[in-house]
Amino acid sequence: MGATTACGPAQGSGYRAVLGSPHVTGLLGDTLIGRLPTGTAPIAILLLFSGR
Repeated sequence: MGATTACGPAQGSGYRAVLGSPHVTGLLGDTLIGRLPTGTAPIAILLLFSGR
């Protein structure tokens, strides 16, 4: 039996291999920071109308 799956090689795949690629961690961090206002907007609106 070989070390391949239906999608491709099994060795070297996974989160560690993806995060080990150049520029991926920076891109992930920038994406999370960029989406932060979208996630905090409902909380900000709730606090605005609750009078705090």
